[in-house]
Amino acid sequence: PLWASESLDEEPFTTIPSPPSQEMPPSGPEPAIEGTWQRVRFDGSSEFNEIFPIGEDDLLGQFIVGVGITAPANPHQVIALEIFLYDQKDVHTTSALLAPPVLAHDAELLAQYLEEEETVFPLQPQETFRIETTYLAVEGRVKRMQLGPRTRDGVPVIEFVEIEFTTHFLQPS
Repeated sequence: PLWASESLDEEPFTTIPSPPSQEMPPSGPEPAIEGTWQRVRFDGSSEFNEIFPIGEDDLLGQFIVGVGITAPANPHQVIALEIFLYDQKDVHTTSALLAPPVLAHDAELLAQYLEEEETVFPLQPQETFRIETTYLAVEGRVKRMQLGPRTRDGVPVIEFVEIEFTTHFLQPS
């Protein structure tokens, strides 16, 4: 047996120098700049969550697009997206759902999925939405989308969505 007090002959090794350091580009989306349109593309993944920082030099807040509601029988099927606007100055978050019209316009059906009332915008081409806090606002429009098969409740699964959005800085009165 080898005892702690015994030593092993160390094998010779060669040191390989590290490659020169390369500046890595920042990961994630570009910051949202007031009045500039950006795009977000939802790919149908139930793990989707995209965060867009707002502001060029200072972080003023974040615009977030993520999964809002999944199908009860299959949690991998997304039937509504949720959008959030976090305002760092106001320390306030506001949110809304983007749902296919059949769900967005049916209060009874929507109540089956939500614990409390929420703002819902229909998810259809050229539909626009706006959410705001005291100091920030986000306007968006649905550019393209593709819906898939329907759930047991008749709500279509969202397979693809492309949304354009822009931010605005507000001056409270």
